[in-house]
Amino acid sequence: MAAPLPSFSVVIPLYNKRDFIERTIASVLGQTWSPLELIVVDDGSTDGSGERVAANPDPRIRLIRQANAGEGAARNSGAAAANGEWIALIDADDVWRREHLATLAEVIGACPQADLVGAASLASDLAALDRVAASPSRAGHAELLDFFRQHDGSVFNASSVAIRRSAFAATTGFGRWPVGADTEFWVRFALDHAIAVSSRQTSIYLRGNGGAMERAASDAAGTRDVPQSHAPVFAVLEQALAAPQYRKLHDAIRGYADRTRLNYARGQLYAGRSREARSILKGAYRSIGLPGLVYHLLSYLPGRVLRGGARGYSAVKRRL
Repeated sequence: MAAPLPSFSVVIPLYNKRDFIERTIASVLGQTWSPLELIVVDDGSTDGSGERVAANPDPRIRLIRQANAGEGAARNSGAAAANGEWIALIDADDVWRREHLATLAEVIGACPQADLVGAASLASDLAALDRVAASPSRAGHAELLDFFRQHDGSVFNASSVAIRRSAFAATTGFGRWPVGADTEFWVRFALDHAIAVSSRQTSIYLRGNGGAMERAASDAAGTRDVPQSHAPVFAVLEQALAAPQYRKLHDAIRGYADRTRLNYARGQLYAGRSREARSILKGAYRSIGLPGLVYHLLSYLPGRVLRGGARGYSAVKRRL
């Protein structure tokens, strides 16, 4: 007997994305693999975002309103209301290509033991977003992911995954940190669950619009304190290293932690926060090679020099 086809409840956490949410919703409802439902959780928006959702007559849309509690709490609320076998996530300003849910269904069929499936993503600025979304994606292949050895933050993200609803219900859900809640959840989930991904790029991340990570970097460049997004991530990694049942994963977890430290240190250097970058790198479990040495040396440059260099590097990348 053939396995039943997977059903998807799509969850969108929404906070003040009035100018983006309609495009995101259209990309979800236009999937070749139709979602069972689209649950939008308006997390206390003050710009009329929720009203734009409410005006859409599609019967698959369910709007939940709550006081502002953060992106993680909004995802948890949507997951608790879901009826589908799988909870597919997308942020309120990102978009999917038309074959995204079909791609996730292919991964589920190829790797039925997985409790989290994902597709590859790519970034786009607003000017090119519609063109990139409309262009067909190249074929990819599905495979199980050895998370702690293979994931570096680029394999999947919070707009490119679906989580088996029964497996999600057995967790404590996403944390309520302003930044880093998704990464902390991936780490915690990967300790006990299989993950599978497709190399097909079907999810598109909108950059340059003030997302959580960009806000953190912007705040870091100023005078305000910023959320230490690495803190919950490294806390759960330390807990795993202290747990005997994960002993076989300890080497892989340490390697993942070092790669993650490099990623966070790079973000701090881009923001000109030299001292924070050095602090993150000091926590490495082993030598992190030439990149770690380069980042450590860069961390002794003045913040204004680092920020200027980051702006120049970004400008060059945009021209390439």
